[in-house]
Amino acid sequence: MSDGKSEDKGIWWVLTQIKEDLARIDTKWDENLESLTKVTENLRHVTDQVTHLNRMLTVDNGKPSVVTQLRDAAQERMIIKALVTEMKADLETVKKQTGYKLPSEIRVERIKTISKLVGLAALVTPGLLSFIHFLSSP
Repeated sequence: MSDGKSEDKGIWWVLTQIKEDLARIDTKWDENLESLTKVTENLRHVTDQVTHLNRMLTVDNGKPSVVTQLRDAAQERMIIKALVTEMKADLETVKKQTGYKLPSEIRVERIKTISKLVGLAALVTPGLLSFIHFLSSP
């Protein structure tokens, strides 16, 4: 009979171990289920944000979408750039026709004129001095 009782104790010990293992598995199952629930909620939130962003970027909501606004802004920039280039060319034409010069260009022209006069005076002075000397000599 003692063999039967020790066998019963062994079976009960194994059953107890199985029960403890099942409890640990159940705990892990609950932890994993809770983790899965959090991931699912986060996924729904991210999906909603992506949908909202997509709508903002590509779908008209009573006003042009961001992509449409950017495209229009790029086109307007190109038009403005072309107009500025055309206006610069027109300004240069007007400057040439009216003879307009910048103050720095006027200064350069004055310096050139003064240089020409000084050069002319340097060439003429010896001749004048010779002529005066010739007239004054008896």
